[in-house]
Amino acid sequence: MKNVIATSALLILVAGAASAAGNQTRERPDPNAVPASAAQTIEVKASTVYSNSKELARAGLMSDDSVEVTVVPSTGVVDMRSRDN
Repeated sequence: MKNVIATSALLILVAGAASAAGNQTRERPDPNAVPASAAQTIEVKASTVYSNSKELARAGLMSDDSVEVTVVPSTGVVDMRSRDN
């Protein structure tokens, strides 16, 4: 009887380890893969980024100072899956 219980326990442990090792195969791949493109950094006048003199003063800038802005390209596609959360 002890051998049957020991064998059953061993089989349960092996089955549990095999199940845990295979969890990565249950991930759903992204059906709408969007290729990523590199972001571009450009320099623009501070007045184009900051809308009024109060914002310019808080940033310690004058309206004709140059600031670096990162341009992130967009496909215009809305990720509807994140709205379900």
